Amino acid sequence: MTALATDPADSQFTTFEVLTHQASEHLPEKLNSKGKPLINFACGALAGGIATTGSFPFDVMRTRLVAQGEPKIYRNVVHAIITMLQTEGPLSFWKGLTPTLVQIMPNAGAQFAFYRLFQGLWNYCFQHEATASPGECFYSGFD
Repeated sequence: MTALATDPADSQFTTFEVLTHQASEHLPEKLNSKGKPLINFACGALAGGIATTGSFPFDVMRTRLVAQGEPKIYRNVVHAIITMLQTEGPLSFWKGLTPTLVQIMPNAGAQFAFYRLFQGLWNYCFQHEATASPGECFYSGFD
């Protein structure tokens, strides 16, 4: 990983936890109890989108620096930032964000929905005093 590369996974988990906490406080109780998989998916998708949007300028700069041919357009990171701002404006740091979000958000949503499902399964099956059947373990992951 280069100095310009960022890993949005750290911020994704934090954002996911904050969003699910806010959802549990502000959504109706019926939706909170019956719609956990959907809430986890939506919060995971939003967390992935937020993290990607925040790290995207670094990815754009890294891609431009690595993919430039000869003669070099950018001498270094600072030159790339200044040139991009002067010639294309500040939105140039987010070029290509929409298709990236279309790819990332459903993936992140599914990732976090399954994360919570398996977290619930683990807690119910291995940290539960009573012996649970496989069916009970599966359905408990949705709680």
